[in-house]
Amino acid sequence: VESRRGESGAVYKGHTEIWIMHTLLCCIFFACVPLWGVLGDKFGNRKCLTLAGLAVSIAAIPGAMAMGYGSVASACIGQATLMVLMGAVAANFPTYLVQTFPVDVRFSCIAIGYNLALALFGGTAGIVGTYFYKTYHSTHMIGAYFSALAFTSACSVSLQTLRMKRSERMRVMRSTEVEFLEKAPSASPALRPTAGLVHQASFTREASFKSDRQPLTKV
Repeated sequence: VESRRGESGAVYKGHTEIWIMHTLLCCIFFACVPLWGVLGDKFGNRKCLTLAGLAVSIAAIPGAMAMGYGSVASACIGQATLMVLMGAVAANFPTYLVQTFPVDVRFSCIAIGYNLALALFGGTAGIVGTYFYKTYHSTHMIGAYFSALAFTSACSVSLQTLRMKRSERMRVMRSTEVEFLEKAPSASPALRPTAGLVHQASFTREASFKSDRQPLTKV
């Protein structure tokens, strides 16, 4: 194998198979993103993100071990498996961010939350992976780290989905109660202004979420 040293002193090996594998993996990822987008439109982006997160938490360790096996074929299989699952994030995560935050603080929350997480975990991924490999001389701990992050993300999306569904149920219950107080013949006239205040309070926060969320995807 022909090797040479670059200006930085690092050794580069002329493995053509690595570049071919990388190109194929990019094509696989490119093909999977639209498919995950269709699934997100049909079943909801939160369900797709939760399913993909749980699948990554299971496949991360075997995939990382396959990438460290030493064979180009095994590395391609391990990375391709993770690429297919990560396509769900690329396809559904943007709409998930838009749906999660209210309109009045949406851009601030996305700018701070997304970029902070990207810097803390994405920016340190190379350092953490190098540390684990030098310490354990294997890639299984890198997969375990990736698996833990994916499982945490899936649980976070699930909890946030449950919270939104509970908020929607409470909104429907309040709306039904207000409608009953306003239309019931036996309702006291003194209760009708109170019903209007309850109606207004119950819809104030939901209106900020639903102003431009409805035409996107299902919850």
